[in-house]
Amino acid sequence: MTKYPKIQIQLHWLMFLLIALAAVSVEVREIFPKGSYMRAELKNIHIWLGEAVFVFLILRILTRLSFKQPQIFSDISWQVTLVKLVYASFYLLMLIIPITGLFLLQAGGKEALFFGYALPEIIAPNRELKKIIKEIHEFLSNGFYLLIIFHVAAAFWHHYILKDDSFKRMRL
Repeated sequence: MTKYPKIQIQLHWLMFLLIALAAVSVEVREIFPKGSYMRAELKNIHIWLGEAVFVFLILRILTRLSFKQPQIFSDISWQVTLVKLVYASFYLLMLIIPITGLFLLQAGGKEALFFGYALPEIIAPNRELKKIIKEIHEFLSNGFYLLIIFHVAAAFWHHYILKDDSFKRMRL
């Protein structure tokens, strides 16, 4: 097998789009004054995108477990280990970042909704805890962005330097 199943390719690019939009929405939000309508709407969009990432992550995990995966393009053990570590890190961060977002809302005293349905309170409002969770959420998100840059650079390296067709395996 040389290419990923179509559903996995579609989920890959959909999640890339959702994550990119979540990142842009939270960064653009900063240009608007606190308390403004646009700032609040961009925060709501960011939260909704985080919820969508979480939902599609579950679907992505199910499809990954349901379909045979293409073989890794290397026989060098450290490279195979690195690829597996990067993939595991992606999945772990796509799970943990939305969860820390949920905790951030609750620690800030906000009702956490999941597509309009109220979630049970896991964390009581706590201003100091909110600051810590915010730092963790941002740290993990920034690490995730760096991992994406590494992933894209590796894809281009394989495609343009090694010319091993690995880039084509995830093409729509």
